[in-house]
Amino acid sequence: HCAVSRCDFYNIGASAVTIAGENLQDDNPTVVHHIDVTNCRIEKYGRVFNYATGILLMHANRCSLSNNEIHDGYYSGISAGWSWGYGYSVTHDLSIRNNIIYDIGRGALSDMGGIYTLGVQKGTVISGNIIHDVVCYGETEFGYGGWGVHLDEGTSYVTVENNLIYECSSQGLHINYGDSILVRNNIFALSKDGQVVVDRKEDHSS
Repeated sequence: HCAVSRCDFYNIGASAVTIAGENLQDDNPTVVHHIDVTNCRIEKYGRVFNYATGILLMHANRCSLSNNEIHDGYYSGISAGWSWGYGYSVTHDLSIRNNIIYDIGRGALSDMGGIYTLGVQKGTVISGNIIHDVVCYGETEFGYGGWGVHLDEGTSYVTVENNLIYECSSQGLHINYGDSILVRNNIFALSKDGQVVVDRKEDHSS
């Protein structure tokens, strides 16, 4: 039940905001929950540690990361989850909405997204975001992974809807592998390596 609201972060060495919990059972009283980061401006992050994200959320639930403007960083704008694969994750019911994320990557690193998720996150919604100009190292010739929304290993039960994503160096939407992801009513346009890609074919519906 904490809030970071209406703050300007400028020229940050690493991440502007870090929400760091542990992957505990959901009924544990020390689980991190209900942290809201809203209406903030994050500009020029990752100036010392280039792989830092604008907002980093690890092992927390029922949080809102919304209405923020994030730009001019070398890695992902928002990163949420932090459990690889289909195993247990305390992360669920995140609201990642109405953020503007642009001019990130800057051709310096690879394997990033305007919004990056990891692991099972039942009830998480990524909606109403505008993401553009995510550029990985070497763009598509040498590097990889300048994605708008990057649903990485095991991301599952997430809804991606009503987003506008364009002019990324890879694809607008990248699903590494996942289960029961709902993607609807988005606009993906003008990305250099295609608009949507699913890496791993599995027996269930990705």
